[in-house]
Amino acid sequence: SETAAMIALWYATSIVATNTSKSLEMDAAVLTLSQLLIASGCSFLLLRILKLKPYRPMTSREELQTTSLLAFAFMLGFVTLNAALRHMHVSLVMTLRATEPLFTLALSTVVFGNDNGLRRLISLIPVVCGASMSALGSADATVAGAV
Repeated sequence: SETAAMIALWYATSIVATNTSKSLEMDAAVLTLSQLLIASGCSFLLLRILKLKPYRPMTSREELQTTSLLAFAFMLGFVTLNAALRHMHVSLVMTLRATEPLFTLALSTVVFGNDNGLRRLISLIPVVCGASMSALGSADATVAGAV
């Protein structure tokens, strides 16, 4: 199906991007800018030129503000990921990245005012604790990489 193909493509490009990010040894902000510019160019090609999916422009100021805030948070996540890759092994960084759902939950609460409830928060505790214990037990763990 189309969804399975898109997921496979996403995983393949993610693996390439993660492994090349470590070997390029560029500044995290410059590397992130390069990655996001390439992704924007590919999106433009697929959406506007090849018309793979219908293009839908933003229609309200509120939509633009919310999207901009989420895009900024997404960009910060990539900058911190690329910075962590410079200081620690890829597998350790990916283990720490398993804590992202906790930050996504917090962000959705702040941005959208969602009441995510205690059950969702409690369900994330084993994932975050397991990832943290695994990462902190590694010989490659550094304070700079974790921050």
